Amino acid sequence: MGLPQRAILIENARLKQLSDAGLDSTGKKRRNTLQEQNETLRSKIIQLESERDALIEKLAMIINGIQAKGYELEELMMPLRNL
Repeated sequence: MGLPQRAILIENARLKQLSDAGLDSTGKKRRNTLQEQNETLRSKIIQLESERDALIEKLAMIINGIQAKGYELEELMMPLRNL
């Protein structure tokens, strides 16, 4: 493989790494397109909804455990209420 071909491969690899890092070809931060921003926000929403659902499930398990042991649910959950 000749030197010009190797230089082209190296430059292409460098540009790909910069692009993956969110930088333009000069190494400066580039602004994300609206489509990229929307995709990022969609994935974040999906992640947050998943975390919310897991927390609701854990809270339901705690409530069921409290009721199963015969404790006063309202009294024990009082510190979690917003004032």
